[in-house]
Amino acid sequence: MKRPGALTAILLSIFCLTSASPVPSVHTQQIQSATTGSVTAIGIGITSLDATNKFYTSVFGFGKGIRASFSGWDEDIMVPLPGGGPTLIPMKFKTGGSSPITEDRPVKDLPVKLTFRVPNAKSVVDEIVKAGGKVVSVKGAKEGASYATDLDGYLLELIPGGTMAFQGVGYGSSNPKKSATFFGELAGTSPSPLSKAGAWDVTTVPTRKKFEISFYDFKDGRPTKKLPLKIVWGAPSIAGFKKTITDGGGTLIEKGLGPLGAFVGLAYDSVDQIMIEINTGFE
Repeated sequence: MKRPGALTAILLSIFCLTSASPVPSVHTQQIQSATTGSVTAIGIGITSLDATNKFYTSVFGFGKGIRASFSGWDEDIMVPLPGGGPTLIPMKFKTGGSSPITEDRPVKDLPVKLTFRVPNAKSVVDEIVKAGGKVVSVKGAKEGASYATDLDGYLLELIPGGTMAFQGVGYGSSNPKKSATFFGELAGTSPSPLSKAGAWDVTTVPTRKKFEISFYDFKDGRPTKKLPLKIVWGAPSIAGFKKTITDGGGTLIEKGLGPLGAFVGLAYDSVDQIMIEINTGFE
């Protein structure tokens, strides 16, 4: 059975951009208490929306979804997998617009890992290669897992175990423990201790709905600042979630957003300026 909640949250935020809706007053936002949320989508920067959409629909079974355009980027809001997890949002960044998120962010061979539960890893690997991806070996492989890369070099971790589901995202952090502490506050959960995964160091934050965010020291010199990665959260209150972000040292993005800023929240995390988007009422 499909889980429409994640997609509904994102689609409604897009719909709201063209709908009249009251915006909470500054006073109302100031009295909000800090709140936690759950992950509803993961955005990844890519070189081609069309090619990436085709890759993830044909290999994993995401629905094609809808395309949205903002001043700083275009994105495809895909339909979530039947087995669960957030949806995926391929993002094509622009330059020179009015958005504060227009700087060139590299999108090739980045320290980012997407984890999927798959019914048959070999057949999925075959589909990945057929669609233009590559089989790879990794130094921090999980026992029984298979690994490949997508069209832009994002690492795909395939865990055998049932219906296709999106189970986690991991990325290289300049300070994994600090990143885990920050995102643990957003999720309202406790990070795992920093541990070894082959040649890597890793700590993981569990979030609601069985999705994990992992923070790595890959020890390979790849950049960790301003990765083209967006973690989208559903929370009962945008103002309350913003307070959780700023209490943890994160930075709010409040200028140059146009109508988007009235209906969703945007921020950077406190460590590597990873993008955070907040939608209200969809935990």
